[in-house]
Amino acid sequence: MHDAGTVSPENMATLYQGKGATVWTTPEWQAKNPCFVLAPQYDTVIVDDNYQYGPELDRTMHLVKDLLGKYNIDPKRIYNTGQSMGGMTSIAMDVKYPDFFAASYLVACKWNEKVTAPLSTQNIWAVAAGGDPGASPSMTKILDGLENNGAKVLRQTLDSTASHAEMNQQAAALIVPDCHIYYTLYNNGGHRSTWQHAYDLLPAMEWIFAQHK
Repeated sequence: MHDAGTVSPENMATLYQGKGATVWTTPEWQAKNPCFVLAPQYDTVIVDDNYQYGPELDRTMHLVKDLLGKYNIDPKRIYNTGQSMGGMTSIAMDVKYPDFFAASYLVACKWNEKVTAPLSTQNIWAVAAGGDPGASPSMTKILDGLENNGAKVLRQTLDSTASHAEMNQQAAALIVPDCHIYYTLYNNGGHRSTWQHAYDLLPAMEWIFAQHK
C-alpha cells in the first residue's frame, strides 16, 4: 500500500512511484515465490497522523476477502506491506484483524503504541531510518511495548551507504528460529529514503514469505 504522496485518482500511480508493489511481480521473485499481488490505489488519505482511518481500510480488507473466493489464493499465506501511509494502514489492519495476515513488512511508518499490543503475537519485520523523525521513534516505542508484553524482538542497525550485498548479509544473520519480530534501522537517511532500500532487503522479504498461519 502506497504512501500519502501517491494519493491520486490515477490507478497506475502506485506502480510507478517505487518498488513497494512491483518488487513482488518480477520474473525472479515470481519464479521463487509465485503469488498474487494486490496494489490498491487510493484517491484520498486513508490514515492520518492522528491515527484515524477512513472506510477505505475496511474496503481493502473486503476486497482481499472477495479475491480469496475468486482465485486460488492460500488463506494461510496472506501478507501485507506498505510505506509511510501504507505502512500505517498495515499496522491498523494488524490491530483490527490480528488473525488475518501471516506476516507484515512495515516500512517507514508509525502508529499509536498504546493500541499495538496485538502485534506481539504476529510476524512482523519493520524498517525505518534513524533520520526519520516520525517512523523511527514511533516504531521504537511500539517494539519496546511488544517486548514489555513478552515478545522477543531482534534489532539491527545498517549503514544505508553500504552495498545491497552487505546489508542483505547482515539482515540474513539476524534471523533465528525462535523470533517472529524484527526491526531494521538504517543509521542515516530519512523518511523517503527508507523504501529505497527496504524493498531490496531480500532476507526480510523472503522471511515474510516463509511465514504462514
